[in-house]
Amino acid sequence: MTTTPLTKRPALRIVLLLACGILASTYVPLSPLTFYFTTLLFALVGFALQLGTRSILAASISIHVGIVCAGAALYTNELSKSSTEKLVPQGRNELIVLEGTVDAEPVEKGKNLQLVVRTTFIARGPEAAATDRRVLVLAKTSKNKELRERTQIGTSVVVEGLLEDFPGPRNPGEFNYGRYLELDDIDGVVRVNDSGGVRIGGAPQKTSLLSSISTLRRSLAAILDRHHSGEEASYLKGLVLADRGEIPTEVKQSFVDTGTIHILAVSGLHVAVVAMIFYGLFGMLRFPRRLVSIATMAGLIFYMLLTGATPSVVRATIMACVLLAGGLFERKTDIYNSLGIAALIILALDPKQLFNVGFQLSFAAVVSIVYFYPILAQLIRRIPEKFEEIKAIDLVLKLFAVSLAAQLGTLPFTAFYFERISIVSLLANLVVVPISSVNVMLGFATILTSPISNWLAGCYAA
Repeated sequence: MTTTPLTKRPALRIVLLLACGILASTYVPLSPLTFYFTTLLFALVGFALQLGTRSILAASISIHVGIVCAGAALYTNELSKSSTEKLVPQGRNELIVLEGTVDAEPVEKGKNLQLVVRTTFIARGPEAAATDRRVLVLAKTSKNKELRERTQIGTSVVVEGLLEDFPGPRNPGEFNYGRYLELDDIDGVVRVNDSGGVRIGGAPQKTSLLSSISTLRRSLAAILDRHHSGEEASYLKGLVLADRGEIPTEVKQSFVDTGTIHILAVSGLHVAVVAMIFYGLFGMLRFPRRLVSIATMAGLIFYMLLTGATPSVVRATIMACVLLAGGLFERKTDIYNSLGIAALIILALDPKQLFNVGFQLSFAAVVSIVYFYPILAQLIRRIPEKFEEIKAIDLVLKLFAVSLAAQLGTLPFTAFYFERISIVSLLANLVVVPISSVNVMLGFATILTSPISNWLAGCYAA
């Protein structure tokens, strides 16, 4: 039997089949039950044929079709749950009352304070019921700053506002923010324009892991505020703690215009730097190699929770943990198969992520780096010895190669979704990416040394 790249990478093959099923289900209007039944049928037929050794090819085809149907079943089941849980206004200016707890760190965007509330009770007109939903609250009041300071993950709130439709694209082909919210498991949008529309119910109802981490996050942000001026502190908080609420709009726009906005979203770059810090730290403590990998994975999971467990950092953490887990068994890992395992875990937990732009960009960048960087690195090594001055900037050329490799993979996606290609993006990333990596390390150094010595933390901050 001939072997192919997919034969040697079973996880990659399975996740590609699963993705085909998710995509196919958007064109085939069948119920989740039908897809589940079809999955079971093809799986049983495939295993029966394999046991009977009548036709290995037929058994393989049947099992592959079963995996495709499983992808369709997972996605349609997720859609059916989302449609029943979605809060849709029954008329203009429909009043709604929510009771629940804050489920994510409050974020200031322009004049709005965004709160994600996990509800325990919802009242709509004469109807009221205990209901578990995730609702995005857009508060535009004179007390936004006070609200942000008093709310954190786990804070009890009562919200009274107007239920709105999910926002759609203003023009054909533009970014669909409503679709983005649905992919982020948001079930409704409520707008509050009155200062009394959001009432704090007191401190968190109970001390949970997430509320404790939220408190810790604010304490770490205070350390950066203490050692840096306003704009520098806001930049570092966005870079290290994924808290971009205080970064000025014009600064964010500059990152957008130069194609470097990904620096401000805690993702693969930041997780890689954090992984190196943890791996180096535990290595210096003389931990056994396997324990170093396990401790690094635990540190990455904690960092994921610390930064709010956004989809980008969750994806990057899963990918990093899969790669580290491969080292636990002291065997050479196949990077493409490891990426397949990471994607399989993500899609099994939430098949809607396949349509998330961040998901597509993350995997496109990593796959592109893995494929193109060795080719570009080989070209760098071919530079003749007589060009010693070029050899001296070998590290710069390699950083450029990594940036170029990543952008070769993400370019089609950015052109399709955002309808823009930044001419200066390549050169800007060459400068910004390494500087940001250093800033992340210095930010962590400031935070880690602050409890020991304010003077030492100030040296790193300088």
